[in-house]
Amino acid sequence: MLLFSLGGGFLGGCASRRTKSPEEVRAAEIWRASCAFCHGIDGNPPPEWAAKGIRRFGTLGMKLGFFFGGDKMRAGIARTIAEGKGSEMKPFKDYLTPQEIAALVRHIENL
Repeated sequence: MLLFSLGGGFLGGCASRRTKSPEEVRAAEIWRASCAFCHGIDGNPPPEWAAKGIRRFGTLGMKLGFFFGGDKMRAGIARTIAEGKGSEMKPFKDYLTPQEIAALVRHIENL
């Protein structure tokens, strides 16, 4: 039993200590600086933004959307990041490279 507990803790620790790529690190920085204010650091928007209909990420519905929608879902999110949406979300195409937008989409997918 003790061996199992130690092994589980060891394996769990290894998985969470995976080294992030420079793209993942940059995407997390972009998220914190430009997205988290409205969408929340974990993809859960604060109440005042949720009341305005700001999208929540990391939900089962979003995960299923990525699973079944795949590249179509990713392309739609990338388009929204690039072009903006409504009056609340400004376009980021003039501030982020296509590679940064793609990394940000992967970050959103992993929330």
